[in-house]
Amino acid sequence: MNVVRVVKLFIFLSLCVVTIVFVFKGSSLGLSPVLHGRHQFSSLIFRDLPYKIRGLARMRKELKRSSARRREKEVSMFTADIMKQAEQDVKIRRDQVQRACSRLGHGSGQNPGSGLTLPRALVSVNKAAVYCPVEKTASTFFRRFVYQLEHTEPMRSPFEVPVKMIYACHTLFTRVEEVAQSLQTKRETHQRRIDRLRKRRPKLAKTLAAELADHMETIENFLKRSTNFLFVRDPFSRLFSAYVDKLLAPNPEFWDTWGLFALQKHRSDPGEKSQRCGHDVTFAEFLKFVLDLDLSAPDADPHLRPIFELCRPCDVDYSVIGFMGSFQRDVVYLSSLLNITESQIEFYKMADDTISDALQDSMMGAFTEWAHRLSKCVAKGEIIRRIWRKLQLRGFISARINFSPKMLKESLEYLEASDFLKVLVKAVEASTNTEELSRQKLEAMVSAYRSVDLDTLNRIVHLYAADFRAFGFNERPKFIFDRGGHRDALNYSRALDFDTEWNL
Repeated sequence: MNVVRVVKLFIFLSLCVVTIVFVFKGSSLGLSPVLHGRHQFSSLIFRDLPYKIRGLARMRKELKRSSARRREKEVSMFTADIMKQAEQDVKIRRDQVQRACSRLGHGSGQNPGSGLTLPRALVSVNKAAVYCPVEKTASTFFRRFVYQLEHTEPMRSPFEVPVKMIYACHTLFTRVEEVAQSLQTKRETHQRRIDRLRKRRPKLAKTLAAELADHMETIENFLKRSTNFLFVRDPFSRLFSAYVDKLLAPNPEFWDTWGLFALQKHRSDPGEKSQRCGHDVTFAEFLKFVLDLDLSAPDADPHLRPIFELCRPCDVDYSVIGFMGSFQRDVVYLSSLLNITESQIEFYKMADDTISDALQDSMMGAFTEWAHRLSKCVAKGEIIRRIWRKLQLRGFISARINFSPKMLKESLEYLEASDFLKVLVKAVEASTNTEELSRQKLEAMVSAYRSVDLDTLNRIVHLYAADFRAFGFNERPKFIFDRGGHRDALNYSRALDFDTEWNL
């Protein structure tokens, strides 16, 4: 009984502390009044969660110190001429979508459908903005962007929002279907009032009916007046990014799903460890696994599902269709439509924030919640080499800088995240040739696709045909398909072999 009383007392005191925190912290969270209670608790819990694990507080400090060394003056990066070009490019993309929809026998996108057309879309009601998330196309950034858009005034940098909070708390966002349901409920309530008054007060009923027709918004009207946006990516690049992030990098969640399934289906004699861990899937095996999936199903994995299926561009009129190749410029153009300035969301330091995000994303799981699961499948040294190669493939660390245990002050067995981070930061700071970094990213993707036979690639093109055509991407780029008459896979380079040096 004494133990029970102690537990009850502890719970009561904890609730008191939480209440006090709410009172004194509530006003500083910058949340909208309507959704304040819904998001406040999550914000408090997750705001600093990634850094409360042993050794990772130092990691955060090191990232800030590194960013301060690299940061330039706060200046506007985009002139009026550049913004005019962005506007023209967006118009070209919108026209491309309309032409593709006409050829495919779909609508033009000019007559917005119901909210159920976009069940995954996220809404900022305050700014009348709708975002359709596309995984592997900066979706984490834009989830944070929408969160700040809705809950901070004036809007602040998306990078201030913890990634863990965005993905752990689904109630942080309002979805289009919720807006549709809310608007429909208002209309139905108004209509019931009209019906009750029709016999007793016909004139008032007539006035209310006119008000219903003129002023009670429908989801179709909401989508028509809102700023609807999505960012798209060439399917070849998007699939390669998915492979690097989910299978080549240490990621037991996807090794258990994608990896095991791919090996069971497409490797004739996988070893015991491969069958147990799913950790060593090749890029060719991954693409064959993708071809096995029914990506038209509503519950298909969004990391692999075609954008055409995810965001229905023939049913929804997108104000902005951004490309990853012109990402920063397109984000600034989008922000201008939403009356947000560059300084508000700190575009001048976006490059530094992106690097910090990439380093944290690459390390967090491997050194925290996944550490035990990974230890059953791969050694600590392999985890380190996979992280290093991932950052090389993403163009953050030069392919000429190869990892060596000599870079570390202690043995791999006792290596902490903060110490490894210092090594990564030094490597990133030494990787200054931006042209070479861009070239190595392209070479990595070329080497991956040249390891795949042409029959598989042709089937990939067919699977993502709507994406290629709707957004104007090249279905048959020479760097992938021009093989001098060879249809079989080629051993092009060692870019994907994290156990060997990458020869540029």
